[in-house]
Amino acid sequence: MRALLLVVSLVVLGVAIQSCGAHGTCVPGATSECACTSGAKGAQACTSDGLFGACVCDGSGGGAGSAGGGSSASGGGSVVACSPANCSGCCNGNTCVTAVGNSACGKGGQACTLCASDAVCGASSGQCERTDGGAGGGTDGGVVTNKRMFVTAAVYSGDLGGIAGADNRCTIAASGANLGGTWKAWISSESVDAISRMANVGPWYTVKGGTKLFNNLANLATVPLAPVTMTEQGNLLTTSTERVWTGTGVGGVKTNNNTCLNWVASSNTSVVGSPFETTNAWTSSTTVNCYLGMHLYCIEQ
Repeated sequence: MRALLLVVSLVVLGVAIQSCGAHGTCVPGATSECACTSGAKGAQACTSDGLFGACVCDGSGGGAGSAGGGSSASGGGSVVACSPANCSGCCNGNTCVTAVGNSACGKGGQACTLCASDAVCGASSGQCERTDGGAGGGTDGGVVTNKRMFVTAAVYSGDLGGIAGADNRCTIAASGANLGGTWKAWISSESVDAISRMANVGPWYTVKGGTKLFNNLANLATVPLAPVTMTEQGNLLTTSTERVWTGTGVGGVKTNNNTCLNWVASSNTSVVGSPFETTNAWTSSTTVNCYLGMHLYCIEQ
């Protein structure tokens, strides 16, 4: 009877009754769902000693956060989005994963990346790193850092504000998806080849799923190993007629005057590539008017 009265008193006072969460397992560093007094879902963090902390609910009794993401339909509370501001590990949707590993690699609130089978998640870099055993007598210590590549979800006219403007659009897209890293657009001007702008790193993978796109810089000057159709958010382009601004031909070199007047005009033409192709057409498939909306290839440096 005394225990029952205590529980009733806690409910009256608005104290949330904790549960084990959606998965019933306390994993240090992870968060899990818990029950608020209103019946809505809150969030509780698992501490380093393997015990759940307090159930956090917002002022309306709704969930302040949840492992599953999304808004709390029953309580009306909004989910706290995982971001660099509140997560030192990587963001799996709205869940901050601090115990990062091969299945969820990242740091500083960037989106979690699934490492490929030939890579491991670097503890200090927060990136998937492939061990090559020091092959070729290189000075990399036997470790090659994997990089990522995506095609933007958004489209833009050919008036990009020059090459710098194209690079900036890649940076904005990557930042919006919490990817972190340094990015450049696969784009040439009348005086600069796209391939000469790229860092001699690699291999490059999709942002999710671990699909290898290019082995190295030399491969980048040829054709992709798989279609470059995944966006910064991890979604796939599905319309086969979509194209990408490149101004770049075979070998990663400029196509002279077909670059929207160095990417500052919407009244000229430019060479575009097809993200669905694994031939030279990936970078040079046709020429279109610069006022049209096209995607950009963004490559991590």
